[in-house]
Amino acid sequence: MTPEFHRDDRWWVSPFNVTDQVRRSFSLPARVQIHDATLRDGEQTPGVVFSVADKIAIAEALAAVGVDRIEAGMPAVSDDDFEAVRQITKLGLPSKIYTFVRAMAADIDKSLECGARGVILEIPIGYPKLLWQFKWTWEDVLRKSVEVVRYAKAHDLEVVYFPYDTTRAREEDLTNLLTRIVQDAPPDSVGIVDTMGCVLPDAMKYLVRLVKRLTNGLGERTGNAALEELIVALHVLYGYETPYRLDRLPELGALVSRLSNRPIAVNKPILGAHNFTRESGIGVDLVVKKPLAMFGTHPALTGRSGEVVLGKKSGKASITYSLEQLGVAGVSDEAVGEMLRIVKERSIAKRALVTLDEFREIAERVLAGAAHSA
Repeated sequence: MTPEFHRDDRWWVSPFNVTDQVRRSFSLPARVQIHDATLRDGEQTPGVVFSVADKIAIAEALAAVGVDRIEAGMPAVSDDDFEAVRQITKLGLPSKIYTFVRAMAADIDKSLECGARGVILEIPIGYPKLLWQFKWTWEDVLRKSVEVVRYAKAHDLEVVYFPYDTTRAREEDLTNLLTRIVQDAPPDSVGIVDTMGCVLPDAMKYLVRLVKRLTNGLGERTGNAALEELIVALHVLYGYETPYRLDRLPELGALVSRLSNRPIAVNKPILGAHNFTRESGIGVDLVVKKPLAMFGTHPALTGRSGEVVLGKKSGKASITYSLEQLGVAGVSDEAVGEMLRIVKERSIAKRALVTLDEFREIAERVLAGAAHSA
C-alpha cells in the first residue's frame, strides 16, 4: 500500500495526506473488505420497500462493483424477504451473501434454508436499550448469545457478532460481554455499531482498540456510511489498490435511488449530479480539458464527465464553450457579451440555471439580431 496524492488522469489530492507525520497517525489493515447493508438496513428506511426482483437487481449491481459481502436481508421478516435471499444465493455471485438474524435458532435455520454463507447476529448492548426497552443485564445478553453463536458455527456459518447500540454501552458491560463471548462461543468477527450516529471519531477509535484487545480480532435514522464514498476514500486518500469498480458506482447509485424512490442530492459526494459541474466562468474550459485543475478526482474515475452550465455566475468563456457545444463558431465578442447579459438576466429571474435549449434560443435571437443589424 503506497499512497499517492497524484496519479495522472485519476486524482490530485493534498500532498499533506502522505507526509510521514500524517501517515504515522494511521493504523491501517493490509486489506479492507466492504460489507453492504442496503438490502436490509437500507430497506429499513421508513417508506422504502424493495420487491424480490428489486433486491436481486441491487445484489447484482453490488457484485458488479466488487462488494465483498452483501447483507441480503432478514429472512424472518417475511416470505418475500426469505425468497429474495434464497434467490440471491442461487445467483452464484462472487460476493459472500449474509443474512441478518436475531439471537434465535429459528432465524439461523431460515438462513441455512436460504443458503447464506454467514449471519449478522444482532443483540442489544446499548445501556438505554437494556434499561428501558429490554429490561436485560449484560449477563442476559451473553446467555441469549452463546447458544445461538455455537449453533450457527456448528452449521458452518460465518458469524459476525453484532451487539448493536455499542456506542451507548457501559464500558464494563461491553468488556464483560465480549470477554465472555470470545471465551464461550467465539464468533468470526465483532461489529462495533454506532446505531444512533452519536460517537466521535476518536471515541470510535478507542472502541475499536478496546474490542481488538478483547476479541483478537441507506438506513434508519441518519443512515449508514455511504459505500461509494468509503470505496473512493480507501482508494484515493488511503492508498489502497482496491479491486472495486469505481466506474460502476453511478450505475449502482442510480438503481438504488430509483428502486427506493429516494433521489440523490445533486451535491452529494461521488454520486451527486453536479459534482463535476461548473457554472462560474473562471477556468471553465479546464472542466473538460484538464479536470484535475478543477476537481480532486477525475470525473472518469467514477464513470462521470465534466459539465459546464449557464447561469448568473457564468462568464464569456462559458458562453463560448456552450456555443461550441451547439456547433456555432465565429461569433463576435460583442454578440457573446450580449448572450451573457441575457443568460444572467434569465438565470436571476428564474432563480435557476439556463438550460441548453434556452441558450440555443438566446443564441439564435442574438445572432439573428446581429445579422439584421449588419
